[in-house]
Amino acid sequence: MNGCLKIINPYVLLLFISLITGCSTVVSKADNGLIGVPYSGITYNIKMFPCHFIMGIFVPPYIFVMPFVHIADLGLSFVADTLFLPIDLLSDPPQHRKNISCHL
Repeated sequence: MNGCLKIINPYVLLLFISLITGCSTVVSKADNGLIGVPYSGITYNIKMFPCHFIMGIFVPPYIFVMPFVHIADLGLSFVADTLFLPIDLLSDPPQHRKNISCHL
């Protein structure tokens, strides 16, 4: 039983990190309407990094977790953006884009 827990722990940790990140691809396409814009999740993740860093200053434990969450989300967003690439290339880009900004 103890050996089984050692195998499951990295997978549980990976699942937890993927759930806590919010997947920037889904946020950029669903909330910001960026269907038709290739790799919008990676762009969204990079633009939101300073916002989360500032939030980490006000919530000290978050500043220690935030870099790892963003790195994991960047990798997961790359995979999701690559899966969405055919849809983005076949769709017309939006006429106007929402301004992505930090709301604290």
